[in-house]
Amino acid sequence: MKIVKVKRPKQVNPLTGTLRPNGKRDKQKFAEWMKANPTPSEALFLSTWHQFAQYKIQPQTVILGFIPDFYVKSKKVVIEIDGSIHASQVEYDAQRDRIFRQNGFEVLRLTDAEVLLVPVASVLTAVDYIQNCT
Repeated sequence: MKIVKVKRPKQVNPLTGTLRPNGKRDKQKFAEWMKANPTPSEALFLSTWHQFAQYKIQPQTVILGFIPDFYVKSKKVVIEIDGSIHASQVEYDAQRDRIFRQNGFEVLRLTDAEVLLVPVASVLTAVDYIQNCT
């Protein structure tokens, strides 16, 4: 009997139509893809950040094997913008936050709804959080 390898079909981002690499196989490639294909809330947060915040921010960077939405390296702060999927992965998010905190990182979670509704307030909340962490 001959064993035939079946290739798993690649996922397509419904917003951009681009192919999504398998993140489990290559975290860095997946992070780069996510950086090039941000969600609407991530894109809005980043553009607003550049207008109002003084800290350098890195989107989609591999840290401790995870890919947070944003990372402020100078203050060791991770910023996550949670979409509706996070309602079904509360335990995973809590475990991930715990791992970040055990390794000296601070974690701020914002909802994508608040970022889309009040982007400036979301960025200012993040800046205030960062300033109070240090």
